[in-house]
Amino acid sequence: MSEVNPKLLTTDYLRLVLRDQTPADNLLLDDHEFDDAEINNAIEQCIDIWNEGPPVFCNHQYDRSTFPWRYYLAIGACSKLMRSAALRFQRNTLQVNVGQAAVDDQNKAGAYMNLFKQLDAEFREWVLHKKIEIQQTECWGSV
Repeated sequence: MSEVNPKLLTTDYLRLVLRDQTPADNLLLDDHEFDDAEINNAIEQCIDIWNEGPPVFCNHQYDRSTFPWRYYLAIGACSKLMRSAALRFQRNTLQVNVGQAAVDDQNKAGAYMNLFKQLDAEFREWVLHKKIEIQQTECWGSV
């Protein structure tokens, strides 16, 4: 029987980070903002960035069940979800004028894109530094 990785990034954990646990968390949507498929895809994208980005380590290839750094994987996955949402908001932006009032509830692309940029930069910087750290450790070893 295989053990469950205690550091596994689950959809529930990521929903907690995103504050997207229940429909009540999203007053305007009355639903989850991201479905499980979107969350799982975002996690996989980040693992692909690790596995495929330079330098490529043959002995440090991970999948979702073996990736050991849950915090940074969550940061990366949140960034991918923010980008996805920004693209959706950009496609669906339409200002509606009703009398004296204007409604534009989908005009959030800029805010979401800013979150994406901030989180993506943090994730990619961590990937670079972690890979350098691993490379140095493997090159020089330890005493």
